[in-house]
Amino acid sequence: MEKLTPGSILVIGVGNTLRTDDGVGIYLCDRFEKHFGDAVRVVKTYGPEILLAEAVSQARSLLVIDAVEKGPPFRFVPLLPQQGPWEPGPFTSHLFSWPAILKASESLYGKSPESELLAVRGYDFGIGEKLSQACEKNADEALLHFKERFSCNISSIG
Repeated sequence: MEKLTPGSILVIGVGNTLRTDDGVGIYLCDRFEKHFGDAVRVVKTYGPEILLAEAVSQARSLLVIDAVEKGPPFRFVPLLPQQGPWEPGPFTSHLFSWPAILKASESLYGKSPESELLAVRGYDFGIGEKLSQACEKNADEALLHFKERFSCNISSIG
């Protein structure tokens, strides 16, 4: 089990808080900060951006949190760097993926961390600022699962 120390995990919450369940990544960033304190460094974003490659390269572990429309209530999926050489393309954040950001981190800064995607099932992606009850329940269960993975180390976090 990994020992949590200050700045152990870079948590990147992805989403748009004006699109109901699409904001679950941002919601969970706030919850991670509350529960894990300085063991996490939190970044909130609308999606993968090349500017995140430097922060990613400095992390020991990376957890990206995003909403998905289908699947189980939540799942942790390993993220691996993109295969083959990384070359910058046109400058628009919509062309990047998390594997591409990891590859850019390796190419530009010499390393990328162990990484996972926490995919949380959403149900309502319409206009609204509050998560649906079902999505909030999924998010809270995912947080509890994550806390259990690190239960031996939580009390030692400052």
